[in-house]
Amino acid sequence: MKFLWEKEYKTNRKKTIIGPAYIFKKNDIYYVFKEYDNIREYSEYLDASEITIRVLRINSLTGEYIEYSKDLSFSKAVSSGEFHLEQKDNNIILYVGKYLNITEYDIIQLPDTYQEYIEDEIKEYEIPYEYCFDNLILKYNGRATIECYEKSNKKLLWKYILRLFRSGNIAVSVHFYSEIEYKNGHIMFLTCNDNVNKFDFYCIELLTGIVKINSIRLCDKNYKWDNETIFLIDESGSLLQINPYEKDKILQKIDFVDGKMESFKIYNDCIYGVINGKRKKKMLVCLKK
Repeated sequence: MKFLWEKEYKTNRKKTIIGPAYIFKKNDIYYVFKEYDNIREYSEYLDASEITIRVLRINSLTGEYIEYSKDLSFSKAVSSGEFHLEQKDNNIILYVGKYLNITEYDIIQLPDTYQEYIEDEIKEYEIPYEYCFDNLILKYNGRATIECYEKSNKKLLWKYILRLFRSGNIAVSVHFYSEIEYKNGHIMFLTCNDNVNKFDFYCIELLTGIVKINSIRLCDKNYKWDNETIFLIDESGSLLQINPYEKDKILQKIDFVDGKMESFKIYNDCIYGVINGKRKKKMLVCLKK
């Protein structure tokens, strides 16, 4: 991986910044941030009734961007989790408790009736506790154990206890964060702690229960496929490319001198991301895979 461009994004140090959400349209990337007053330290469940939406429309080839924003007020507090982007027809629609069109260097609030035209409704999603793959059944007990059975005779093939998270010297609970993904005879998934700010990535061979990866702790709640490899951000803020089918096989690792990578997206042959630096400084970066 090599850097193609890097741009500083100056933020308000008196604000709590959440995001970005990303979406691509031809040669443009839209980075969308939400800003709150610094009432308290950010958590996944931060609520506020007044927020600022900031959109960076970035040229993916050069990194040059135009910024535009809008202040929003709500009759009641909305959760930081209400943050959804989708492209519909030729427009980019943002949902943050209200529907906004952010396409043309402006943020236009849409009428409440717009929700009737959304194809994919935004719903609460619960992680399933049982999966069926061919003749195998995988069960999660809602705490820290997963078990694999033969479907035909209910024979237990293997059982695995997930790695617990720790707070100081105290072990704390672990939860499934993502749905289990099945690929090439392996299952991949994420677990998280109670505060939903630490994540573990797992890859386990389904038939045998052999654990290929269980030692990579992430600071970002997403991993992204690229052909048969996976990109993810470890807890130190480094960007990793791994082969999930070989035990702890790291193909590439990029450390960032000026901070930690916060999130990223893959588009065409490039990786676009945000680096958190000192004193709330943010860097927008583009890397060639």
